[in-house]
Amino acid sequence: MSRESGLATVWVSLPKRSLAASLIPEAGRYAHAMSIPMSPAVAVELALSYHLILEALRTGFGNSDHLARMLQLTLKTMLVGASTGMTLEPTIFREAQEGIERCRRSRRDAGSWHLDHATYKCLCEVVAMFERQLAQAPFYEFMLADEQLQTLAARWVVEPAKHRPCERAYPLL
Repeated sequence: MSRESGLATVWVSLPKRSLAASLIPEAGRYAHAMSIPMSPAVAVELALSYHLILEALRTGFGNSDHLARMLQLTLKTMLVGASTGMTLEPTIFREAQEGIERCRRSRRDAGSWHLDHATYKCLCEVVAMFERQLAQAPFYEFMLADEQLQTLAARWVVEPAKHRPCERAYPLL
């Protein structure tokens, strides 16, 4: 008993739980979160950023980062579509990639980042499909697609001379 407070100190021995047992509920929640689509608020925010980028490129106010993001979106939409079945015709992806290349060349030749109407239309379809995928596809599909894009980019940086432009843009076709 403690003399100052007059209270007795009682030591209670709690049973020890293993680390694995304590992580199982967390792992279950994580697995569940990965197997459902992302929240509508997050999906709308992501899609809005791509709509804004697309509009900037359409009006000639885009830049190289915008163009790179649209190529990344096109590839990600293609990868998620291949694993979920929510996809567009392959010609749309091909025309979008070719249009992005034309836009890059127009910057070099004319000095502005400007999408032509056909490319804008294809990229609108890609963004619309990406929105549908966000609303319906499990979150882990987007994580896998990002991982595949990072692997592809790393391979491109290490061995650029071995790749032609169409191999870079269409690794799965």
